[in-house]
Amino acid sequence: VALRVFLTLGIEGIVFFLFGFRDKTSWLAFLLMNLLTQGILNVILNRASPFASYLIFNLVLMEFWVFAAEIIGVLALIKEHGRFRRVSYVLVANLASLVVGGYLITVLPI
Repeated sequence: VALRVFLTLGIEGIVFFLFGFRDKTSWLAFLLMNLLTQGILNVILNRASPFASYLIFNLVLMEFWVFAAEIIGVLALIKEHGRFRRVSYVLVANLASLVVGGYLITVLPI
């Protein structure tokens, strides 16, 4: 779980930096939002569900909620840059981590 969280933070952190976020308060909000959403995501992925044998479906379904939660969080907590750039960051970063995470979930232990 820690490996998945660190990989996600790394991927999304690189995207965050490339989108020009430099304020310490923006980075603190980024870190807190991602630790919260990744924590919840990993708890849900690790519990039994009807789709347990199809973990990738759970990942995609839950990523929808991560996208929504992080868009709300970025708009509420980060004031650096305009709304369009903040929302674009969330979409690009989460899409990148979803693609990489989708692959990694097939090769890493859960």
